[in-house]
Amino acid sequence: MGKTVLLLGAGASVADVATRPKKSRPPLDHGFFRVSAGAGTTPWFAHQVREYMQDTYGIDIFMPQHDSLEGVMSRLYPDLFSDLVASDALNAFRALDGRARSASGESAK
Repeated sequence: MGKTVLLLGAGASVADVATRPKKSRPPLDHGFFRVSAGAGTTPWFAHQVREYMQDTYGIDIFMPQHDSLEGVMSRLYPDLFSDLVASDALNAFRALDGRARSASGESAK
């Protein structure tokens, strides 16, 4: 079975919103989780990323000092390769693009 690799970078995000006025552009790092969780346009399961980070690292990604996409990814991505937390990390990682899974394994998207 092949693996799917998601490569996240600010370049794609910047290009996607480059035509929007600067006031309406989403944050690309600091404030990302708080703002996107409150946007309410599509449910992308920010709570799953939040719960993972709280359970694994004891931090709340909605608090300003921890609300950083780059900071979360610097912890979450290596966890995908850890025998101790890989399954939970994968669920949190999938939640970043709305491919969260329910407890029964069904896609929530």
